[in-house]
Amino acid sequence: MPRRAREGDSSTPANGCAAKRRASAADGQVLPTPTRWFFPACGPKMALVLATAFWCAPVAASPPQRPPQRPPPRTPPPPAPTAPAPSKSCKKGHEKDCPVKTKHSKAEVLWVAGVMQLNNPGVTVSVDAVIGALVNGDSCSLSDALVGKVVFEYDEGYWHRDVDRDVRKMEALQRHGLDLVVRLRRGCPDLPVDPNWRTPVVLVHTDSQDTIVQLRATATAINLPFNLKAMEAAVLTGAEAYKEIDTRTTAMIALLTARYGKGAGPLFKVDGVKSRLLKPAFVEKLDRVHAMCGKDTTRMRKFMCASVAAALAGPDADQFFQSVERLRAMGIVGKGLDTFMCGGVASRLVGA
Repeated sequence: MPRRAREGDSSTPANGCAAKRRASAADGQVLPTPTRWFFPACGPKMALVLATAFWCAPVAASPPQRPPQRPPPRTPPPPAPTAPAPSKSCKKGHEKDCPVKTKHSKAEVLWVAGVMQLNNPGVTVSVDAVIGALVNGDSCSLSDALVGKVVFEYDEGYWHRDVDRDVRKMEALQRHGLDLVVRLRRGCPDLPVDPNWRTPVVLVHTDSQDTIVQLRATATAINLPFNLKAMEAAVLTGAEAYKEIDTRTTAMIALLTARYGKGAGPLFKVDGVKSRLLKPAFVEKLDRVHAMCGKDTTRMRKFMCASVAAALAGPDADQFFQSVERLRAMGIVGKGLDTFMCGGVASRLVGA
């Protein structure tokens, strides 16, 4: 019959528990009843050995638990493109090979070279002729190109969603005594044409980005013969002209930087300055502003703004300088004159 270890026996593990229980009872504390251990047919010493082996047996270590992992952060969806095929190097949506951010897009220059060949089928279009047409267009209500008395406009759908603005542009062109205005509308809404306009307007609608397809549609709209080989050669000339624009603009920036000083860098970041550097008359007006500011480049940078650039590029730039002299005579000088030029005021001084 199994033998139970006695509480009073000092050789049993229960002895210590009993002593603690008696001491706690004297203090008024109540301890839980200790567990009784039963070992079959063994003496006190063997019971102590077995109890010691039981209590001191190594416990198998539980496998290390990995700390709870946080779920991966939710990545927001990529933003929608803000323009068709945007360029990383040019915020205006031009191609990647646009180091100086020219005013004219490559697609526009290629189309202009093609329509110049359409208008002059017996003359091979040159790089200088294409650049000259683009520069001349700037003085005609900021048109894309001007050849003789014919204006060519290339409208991309993303940038020409405002029909009212395009209509105002057409109304402004009526004051230049032109013979014809040709507007290619790629993916653009239709424009209302006023039959009472003095200058006729031809709208060419297409959804194609292929320059040859655009030129074929243009030739059909203005009733001109279409020669595929001549158009392909003109498009290649337009590509060379596009690269040459950047080359000449970079060279002009280097020339003016040497003339005005190293601090002239921000001057070329003003809207409308860099795109007009190929126009000799505009560069001449910049030199005049530099002299008016006491050849102080910092003062010139503060004076220049988009409104001033537009006034200098216009045909009435001399009136602009006369108006500035009147303002200085009225006491508007220094920082006050710089502040006065901003906000479109400079362009309104012409004709004042």
